[in-house]
Amino acid sequence: ATEIRIGASGKYALCVTNKDNATGIADWRGEIEWVMLNRGTRAAPYLPYGGQAYAAKVEINGQPRLLPLTAPLWDGDRVESSVLAEDGGRISRERHAQKMLVLDGTENFYLDAKVNNWFVVADNQIPFARSTYQCGVCSHYPWAQTNWMGEDHIVFVGRDETTGHYVAFKDSSYSTAAEFRAYLAAQYAAGTPVTVVYELAEEEVYTHEAVELDDSDGRFVLRAEGELSADLQMAEELAGGLADGRSRSWLLADQLVIADGGTLWIYDGERVKLASEGAYVPTLTIGKGPKSGGQEYEGINLIQPKFTEQFLGTAADKAYQLSLAPLDAAAVTVELLQNDGSWRELAEGRDFSVDRTAGLVTFTAAPGVSPVSGQDNVKITAARTVEGYADRINRCDIGTLFGVSGAADRLFLSGYAGLPNYDWYSGYNDPTYWDDGAYAVLGQSDSAIVGYSIVSARLAAHKDGREADRSVVVREGNLQNNKPAFPIVNTLQGEGAAAKWAFGYLANEPLFLTRLGVYAVTSQDITGEKISNLRSFYLNGALLSER
Repeated sequence: ATEIRIGASGKYALCVTNKDNATGIADWRGEIEWVMLNRGTRAAPYLPYGGQAYAAKVEINGQPRLLPLTAPLWDGDRVESSVLAEDGGRISRERHAQKMLVLDGTENFYLDAKVNNWFVVADNQIPFARSTYQCGVCSHYPWAQTNWMGEDHIVFVGRDETTGHYVAFKDSSYSTAAEFRAYLAAQYAAGTPVTVVYELAEEEVYTHEAVELDDSDGRFVLRAEGELSADLQMAEELAGGLADGRSRSWLLADQLVIADGGTLWIYDGERVKLASEGAYVPTLTIGKGPKSGGQEYEGINLIQPKFTEQFLGTAADKAYQLSLAPLDAAAVTVELLQNDGSWRELAEGRDFSVDRTAGLVTFTAAPGVSPVSGQDNVKITAARTVEGYADRINRCDIGTLFGVSGAADRLFLSGYAGLPNYDWYSGYNDPTYWDDGAYAVLGQSDSAIVGYSIVSARLAAHKDGREADRSVVVREGNLQNNKPAFPIVNTLQGEGAAAKWAFGYLANEPLFLTRLGVYAVTSQDITGEKISNLRSFYLNGALLSER
């Protein structure tokens, strides 16, 4: 029969024996089994002891696990089961905001008779305490209250300007430091040492091997202390081939647009794809005659080569000239308008031929006039790749959402090293359309755009400081001839932005980092001449020393 007995000798505080007739501690030696105690009333699965001094117990998909700890956990401490390390591997990490001091009677206590006979142990025993006269937890003494000078049998942690941090006890039961140390030594020997838990000025961090999770079913349930549970989705790789660097993303028209400095990506909620995949095909010309003419309608899409032109067919003309040449080897699509308003697709080689060098489509039989008066009846879609066009968008790594009247319905991108003072904007709620005419040139080419701020429904483009009289270029969004336009309305002087990743908002105020500190662009600046709102005055002593 298994019994649990308390060892009277103090050698074993809690033991389990499998002997039927165990009568004393001596009979148990060599047959000790480790016992796991549970806190509360709910039993947890048994975990064999693995030599851990401290550990956090968790349950993953019903299987008990231990996260090894270097020190016990207190309020404010954290355990992270799997985090990315600097070398690219994964580790588990414990962060301690508090620390426990265990007293054994060997400490260098002295009696401070000037302050009502406090027994004090000084700074070398409790380094890095957070504050003066802080609260904490003690195993044997209550914490001092506001009237601590008149209290007895109390403890607190404090700080002296000359001796540093200290822990102090007041206990009138003892008249000398030697007597108090003897009391501490006796408690330690009995296995019930006096302990003090105090807050640290800075977290102490320890790392271990990461906890590996079984992701065979794509989900796992995590339980800790038998009280907290979470049903979490395991990470799933949706795409490969992204640039090995920091990326940015924006939510536009229910799609997540990701710029990694090498390729523009779109996540539609199901999969990640290239922005060029299935991208918008613009109609360059409408109302065009077989040889020329027509009305310009849309611009070339920089991130994909396809384009469409619409013609008013005739009964005599068989040859129809496209505006762009030479054409790619990709298929050319030709459609004819039917009487019912639908479009019928023709077959290359049977219904028409293509001279890709000249950009000429020749029909086997003339398509005839439109069945609907005044409406184009010939639609031709082809492709022409222009080297470097896609790079102008794909190689951007900074941006923001902005639009007409300050609406967040277009994506502005910049950061392409080949054209550092250019930026481009997308179609309305469409990150797959980048009109080759939808761009701006901001200042000199040796001064790059490094970030954006939105101020009072205007777009502020920050430059890198090489152009002191145009460190911030301010634009507004409006409609001109029923088309979006973003004219420059002001340029501001001042220190340029220090880096691409040094922008943020505080209480709706846009901030950016310069070599002279953190500045803000305010609505008053927008109509002024220079930026003068330093926001890091009290931090600059430390901030400007950083490199």
